[in-house]
Amino acid sequence: TLVKHLWLPAAVVALFTVATIYENEIFVQLGLTTWKQLRATLPYVIQIGVWLSFAYLLTRIIDVTVWDQVGRRVPVPRLLRDVSRVVVYALAVSGIVKVVFDQDIGKFWAASGLVGLVIGLALRNVIMDVFMGLALNFDRPFEIGHYIQLLGGPSGKVVELNWRTTRIQTAEGNLVVVPNGKLGEATVINFSKPSETSEMEFIVSLDAGVPAERAMRVLTAAAMGVAGTNGVLEDPAPKTRIKGFTDAGVDYKIKYFIDPRLGGPGKARHAVMQAVLDQL
Repeated sequence: TLVKHLWLPAAVVALFTVATIYENEIFVQLGLTTWKQLRATLPYVIQIGVWLSFAYLLTRIIDVTVWDQVGRRVPVPRLLRDVSRVVVYALAVSGIVKVVFDQDIGKFWAASGLVGLVIGLALRNVIMDVFMGLALNFDRPFEIGHYIQLLGGPSGKVVELNWRTTRIQTAEGNLVVVPNGKLGEATVINFSKPSETSEMEFIVSLDAGVPAERAMRVLTAAAMGVAGTNGVLEDPAPKTRIKGFTDAGVDYKIKYFIDPRLGGPGKARHAVMQAVLDQL
């Protein structure tokens, strides 16, 4: 499998390496010794090819030995793969500037920094999204496959984390694309952490004349009636507790547990509430 994935970049590296070693012989064999302009230019092309081909090989090695191995256990966001490639190719470009063109890397990076400043001012929102995407990948408040909800916003399963956006698939099958910059400012509820199940609750107010034992039995039975469907779990079992008293009567808190992978919080809440109404 390793050979299958690395033979092409390895072949490209070997090709440019051989071209570097036998550069003079190649000119002689091809009859190019009198082509002065080509003879002056081609060595630079070959050396640049060597650096870029090694960068290509290294990125493929990282993909196969690191990201693909990690991806067998947990989904790997595309953002991390892209960042590793950018770092490798940036080092290769630095080597080309220093070794091939014999230029001061400090000046190269200083010029790059000035150009980057101008571009950064023009693309500050895009850059904010990119760096927030990096922060999300390192902080890992949620991962691909987790069910999250943006406070006051959509909820659903995280299906992709990339450079600029996070993509959430809702229970209705819609795809919500959220810029990472906006996501970093939002309050996010992760229903998949610290465990895969989440505790949900809502309040039902009943007249004070209803015996508390009977009220709790009826409300619990309603929640138990939909357990095992719509993401509502049978274990831990739903339960009802007295929350407090109001002028209108008694507030009862119904607690139930869901598995977001089986059904979203909204769907589960609707099912339990409908069952409560039917029981009442």
